[in-house]
Amino acid sequence: MHSIKEIRKDLVFFKKKISERNSSINFDDLIFFDKKNRELIQQKEKKEQEKKLLSKSKDSANFAKSKKLSNEIDEIAKKQNILQNKIFIILSNIPNIALDEVPVGIDAKSNKLIKQIGNIKKFQFPIKSHIEI
Repeated sequence: MHSIKEIRKDLVFFKKKISERNSSINFDDLIFFDKKNRELIQQKEKKEQEKKLLSKSKDSANFAKSKKLSNEIDEIAKKQNILQNKIFIILSNIPNIALDEVPVGIDAKSNKLIKQIGNIKKFQFPIKSHIEI
């Protein structure tokens, strides 16, 4: 699976290489979800820091504020989890990047035969694919 940091770093490269693989990945959604996820991380860390400062004061009046912050942190964590799942789904559907020497083609018929070893057997019956077997 590709790293979101690498995609963020060179988005144009990834868009070009993935389009050469005849795959359509919505990189705009991926970048949008990643941006929102990072914003949620910052919000969550800020709330956790506030809660930590409240707990150090040991004032009983801050208990309600601390409880409220805990609930807000939980809500942010739920939103973040949903976004991370969306990011994971998109990232897991991105195919590997082909090397530059790999010819670009529409399907397997565009491949070039580089070397053939031995003779290909001729069968008297239709050959089934591994899926059919």
